[in-house]
Amino acid sequence: MYREFGIVGIFTNLVERTIKVEFTLDIDPDSASLDSLVLCDKETSRIILADIKVSKKVITMYLQEWPEAGKQYLLRIQSGIRSIVEDVLSESLLKEIVFKSEVLSTVNVLSPSNHEVLNELHFLWEEVSVDGKKENLVSSYLLQIAKENTFYNVVRETEVVEKQEIRITDIDEGQYYLRVRAQKNGKYGRWSKVISFLVRQAEDKTSSYEEQLKIISAPVNGETPPSFVFQFDEEIDTDIMPSIVVKRRLI
Repeated sequence: MYREFGIVGIFTNLVERTIKVEFTLDIDPDSASLDSLVLCDKETSRIILADIKVSKKVITMYLQEWPEAGKQYLLRIQSGIRSIVEDVLSESLLKEIVFKSEVLSTVNVLSPSNHEVLNELHFLWEEVSVDGKKENLVSSYLLQIAKENTFYNVVRETEVVEKQEIRITDIDEGQYYLRVRAQKNGKYGRWSKVISFLVRQAEDKTSSYEEQLKIISAPVNGETPPSFVFQFDEEIDTDIMPSIVVKRRLI
């Protein structure tokens, strides 16, 4: 019996990062593209890119970035999608999409503060339940650091188990963005508020005075005296000279 061409249902999977649109008839793969299925952030209207595959009656969108649990998205299914027997979807549809998760708690980043300048990367956060209680509700967190606040190119991704802090090394100087989310049994909650921070190496205050230094007392017969007397060509700023290292050379 022939069935009218239309949509049976739309299904989201947060862990697989997918949206599946099921139709009543098998789909012509050539009619399914990013022009015919458009996903965007409802709040900002930013388009979310995806890879599209067709398997019989189902079009699957594999999102190129992680969706946020509980966040509202809009999926526009354009007219023009065809079945393999040339039936055409006659009207465009606009559907609200939400990726659900069993992890309802959120994460607040405690350190660093927004726009803080760091030379030591120590990150600290807390998990907050839906009723506002602050406690460790799950045992795993995912921390991401990127060079831009859209997190298209993540430079560091780390899973933190059974603690709410981590120290990280080997990140170059520059501006970065941080976010953290809670995870449990293959499910995960919403990302924390994005925190911007600047990495700057600690200043090296050690100065060299080798060319200016004249030794006006010296060891006798190779013995090491209890002290040395030095004379410089110019006055020395002792605030920026915490110490002098004397290297003994053979002459």
